[in-house]
Amino acid sequence: MKGDISDESDIDQVNLVLQGDVTQDHFSRVSVADLDNNGNMEIVVSTSKLGTGGDGYLFATERNEILWWVDVDEKWTFTLGYPIEAQPSLGNVDSNKRKEVVFGLTNGTLFVLNISADGRDVSVKWTYTVDEKYSPTYGDNIRGELGYTAIADIDFDGKNEIIFADSQPGIPDWDADLYVLEKLKGDAL
Repeated sequence: MKGDISDESDIDQVNLVLQGDVTQDHFSRVSVADLDNNGNMEIVVSTSKLGTGGDGYLFATERNEILWWVDVDEKWTFTLGYPIEAQPSLGNVDSNKRKEVVFGLTNGTLFVLNISADGRDVSVKWTYTVDEKYSPTYGDNIRGELGYTAIADIDFDGKNEIIFADSQPGIPDWDADLYVLEKLKGDAL
């Protein structure tokens, strides 16, 4: 889990099976980090049902090797009413020691999720919705879709910012914007 593979014998295959009424039209790439500082790496994956009425679903698992068997523990799940286009970013954007889960939706909303102290639950810390912009192709104001996000200290002040851009695939006249948000409130820089 930490990139310490030295040869093929170090590679284990673990199959994660989604339980219940979970849509599986689209899986994003996975994100890996120790979200709750317990020494074990969590794997966070988003999946979405694409098309009209699509929804998004995030789940986190934790893998522990115990003697000769492997235990995969589902830590938490989070369901939304819009597709999630890309994998979430995992990083600390506030003053606590736990990382947050950051991702964008196709409706132009950025979510920042807070991980509970025991790592077994997640809640919305805050959201940010991009402004609508006029598109000559549509002849109306629409919001850009949010995909990939990043968490980094780009102004070297010791505090991480959230960086993302909006887009509208297939619209040649879309004037995309790059966003940089401060940590706690989602204030634009």
